[in-house]
Order: sequence, then C-alpha cells, then structure tokens
Amino acid sequence: MPSLLDRLIVIVELLLALGADGDVLNHELRPDEMTTLKRHVDALEAGHRLLDREGNWIDPEVARVPYDELRAIDERFVGPAMTRLLLKRGTSRPQVMRLAMKLGRPRSKEQMVELFLRFGDPDTAEEFLNSGSRIFSDAARKWADDHNHYVLGRQGSGKFSWGRF
Repeated sequence: MPSLLDRLIVIVELLLALGADGDVLNHELRPDEMTTLKRHVDALEAGHRLLDREGNWIDPEVARVPYDELRAIDERFVGPAMTRLLLKRGTSRPQVMRLAMKLGRPRSKEQMVELFLRFGDPDTAEEFLNSGSRIFSDAARKWADDHNHYVLGRQGSGKFSWGRF
C-alpha cells in the first residue's frame, strides 16, 4: 500500500493535470510544497516528545540534534505543521507550544498566538504572560479574559525564553 506522502503526491499531480493552479497558496505553501508538510509535522511531534511535563528536555544531549534540525525548517512550514500537530489526537498541546517557544522562529509568533488562543491552557497562559514577550503577554491576558481565568504575572519568572534551547 502506498504511503500517505505517495498518495498526496499522486493527488497533487492529478489536480495539476486537471488544470489546478500550481501557484495557489495554502498558508504560503504551493500544492507541491504541501506534500512535504507531513514530514515537518512528524519532526515536531518527535521533538515535543523530548520534553517532560514541565517543558524541560528529558535528555538535553539527545534533544540537541532534533532541536537544531527543527530550527532549520523553512519558517513557512512551522505554523501549518504546528496546527496539524495540535489537531492530532494524543498530542500534548502544552508541550507543542513549549517546543515552539523554544524554537523561537521569528515568523511564528503571530501563528503561535492564534493557536494559543484556540488551544491554550492555564499553564501555557502563565508561561506566555511571564515570557517577557509583549505579544505573548497580551495573548495570555486575552485568553484569561475569554476563559474567566486569573493568570499570575511574575516579572521575569517565565520558564521559557524565545528561541533558547
């Protein structure tokens, strides 16, 4: 049986053969680029499993290589891959958000806020509020207001720094 990726490639080729526009963008990605998205989702999934429940690396030496590989992913894939991973059953949503914060991809901040407002939880709200990032702290306040939740702000107490291993 062909893999999912093989089936996606056949579908894209069929759509193009039927006259689909190969330049139409889906989250900044062309149809032929969308076929590689699953590989990035899988890499993010493997990466988030390297974090413990508190968001610390289980084994920093083992995590370093996958972390560096994730940092090398074309930024256009990060938001769509995070979205797909967050929608996947059995995914630890807080861990995905923590991994994304550790990766610190510049173009992903707005996407992270959008995903946080949709999939957030009290722990991630506290981390966002105390992250030192204005965009994240504003999102944490909005999430707390929307969910009638109080989020404790402690200056400089954020566990995660944007883009720091």
